[in-house]
Amino acid sequence: MEEETSLNLVSSMRSVLASILADEQNNAEHLGALVHKKPEKWMYAASELMQGASIRSLKIKTGMNHKQIKAIQSAVLFHDEAKELKKHMAMNAASDIADAAELKGRILDNILSDPDRVNELGTSEYKDLSVSQKLDSERLARLMGENVQRIEVKHVATPEEARALIDSLPEVMEAKIIELEETL
Repeated sequence: MEEETSLNLVSSMRSVLASILADEQNNAEHLGALVHKKPEKWMYAASELMQGASIRSLKIKTGMNHKQIKAIQSAVLFHDEAKELKKHMAMNAASDIADAAELKGRILDNILSDPDRVNELGTSEYKDLSVSQKLDSERLARLMGENVQRIEVKHVATPEEARALIDSLPEVMEAKIIELEETL
């Protein structure tokens, strides 16, 4: 049942995006526009945006600039059939999140029922599932039109910290040369 639903969504998305592409080609002011020059690239970007991809990831994957991606996004966002399709895709993503939460609960129950076998029962799978669930939640948020931001925290050592680390290294008092090679 679920495979049939996903196949229907894929074929629906293709037909909806094909009609949006045809509309965009008719409305394009010049033949040098992306919809005329590279319609397959336009379709790929539109399908990725429909599935909740970020603009940044599309810039990396396709090499397109921000303005081109935003133009495709606006064409896709305001099309009535695409809105309906995104609702169905959001329902599928929510279903995936619910399934992952149920699986996560089962893993936790297994861990709590036998604490001696914690390493065997899938703590690494639990972590993988948590990451997957976070990514699914981001995808759902994008499908629903919410702004998704990732915050990355990086620690950069200050010069004082670097000097303290160097000073904490043991000093070599005496070194003995074992073998000396001569190179010509």
